Amino acid sequence: MSAVRDCPKCRLVNPPTAQRCDCGYDFVSRQMEASYLGKQDTNDEITHLETFLCFFLPLFGFCFGLMARQAGRRKAGNKMMIASALVMFVLLLIFGVFVTTRR
Repeated sequence: MSAVRDCPKCRLVNPPTAQRCDCGYDFVSRQMEASYLGKQDTNDEITHLETFLCFFLPLFGFCFGLMARQAGRRKAGNKMMIASALVMFVLLLIFGVFVTTRR
């Protein structure tokens, strides 16, 4: 039985019959190829629609922030949730001031 193949790039342990690692390293040519795992979404920028939702419909913006975090857009989701929470806080503060001055 032959030994396993340790990838020199990502250190993943591969079966002895593997010709390529999941990270894309080719054991035969000893070069990096395209990964089998595919490209990960690293888009952490907030779109115009997401910005609109955060500021004009903050409850929806907060929900979409949670969904963005679950989809792997952690930083964008955090930004959306913080912006939505701040808008909700300001609206509640304004509403509270309005109610207390009307008495």
